[in-house]
Amino acid sequence: MKQLLRNTGPIGFVFGIFFATIALLNGIPLTTWWLWLIPFLTSILCIIGGGVAAVVVSVLSSRYSIPGTTAITIAFIVAAIVNTVIVLAVASFYGALIIHPRIFLGTIPGLGLGAAYAVYRYNVDTLNERMQFFQTLTGKNKQLQDASRRLAIIEERNRMGRELHDSVSQGLHGLVFSIHSLRNTLEAPSENVLHILSHMESTAISTLDELKTMIEELKPSLLAEEGLEASLRTIGELFSQQYKIPLHLSYEAVHPMSPELEMAIYRVTQEALANIGRHASARHAHLKVTAIRGRVLLSISDDGIGLDSHSPHYGNGLANMRQRVEELGGTFKASSKPGLGSTISADFPSKG
Repeated sequence: MKQLLRNTGPIGFVFGIFFATIALLNGIPLTTWWLWLIPFLTSILCIIGGGVAAVVVSVLSSRYSIPGTTAITIAFIVAAIVNTVIVLAVASFYGALIIHPRIFLGTIPGLGLGAAYAVYRYNVDTLNERMQFFQTLTGKNKQLQDASRRLAIIEERNRMGRELHDSVSQGLHGLVFSIHSLRNTLEAPSENVLHILSHMESTAISTLDELKTMIEELKPSLLAEEGLEASLRTIGELFSQQYKIPLHLSYEAVHPMSPELEMAIYRVTQEALANIGRHASARHAHLKVTAIRGRVLLSISDDGIGLDSHSPHYGNGLANMRQRVEELGGTFKASSKPGLGSTISADFPSKG
């Protein structure tokens, strides 16, 4: 509105100079006192007309859903009528039309045109603001898409790392144990047999160490690059964007954490949010991380339909989360009431 009023004043002044020139051409003496007031009066009238037009456009567009062109046309007419009434009221106050009728009739369309142009400028400015908003929104959406792609890559790397840990790593551990058992079982083995067993054992241990390094390198780069809080906010934004569920995040853990603890919190949060998005039918979700007296507390809750204890997916997901928490010496709890949502809680030692 301020921008609108700033536009109308100068326009009205220009129209006033034009009208004063018409008055001079129609024989009005240059010494006539009100002739010099015309630019200022038309400026005031244009400001009034522009304000009226802006209000009319706003009401017609928002309350009655009238298209922009039609609304501007109606606003033009209303502004012209308002200006006409004001001019007639002023003239009536002085007892007569002090301006020549042809001059007076020429001012009315001009005043309405000034108001219409002011509304046009107002709409252009509003459109520019909306375009800037959409550009900002587009940039934000691109950031989320990039983060989503990165998260997909991270999830694939995590799946590979877990498969390596659960299958190949466990197999190598079993092989080392079997070699130990074989060495203890053999009676008076030859030096050549002992050499072969030692070579097999060292090879298995070396391969196991290399595998651990590979698994470590497959850990999420998002967590390594941005830290736990920023990573949680990123997956929270992606969760809200994907499932249209607002996530309220509170992060108050200021103490430094071990990489293993950060990883556990990150993974438990991912699993819990995935369960909420796919199965909870929730309207809101809450994520809270706090550090209290040497403990780190994680809480993920929602207002959905609650946990389904008979669902195998829920059972596997809860088991995975529980395992991650208990591996670090923490305690895990899942509580739920049908129709009242669910809460996942984890309590870790801060040096987990």
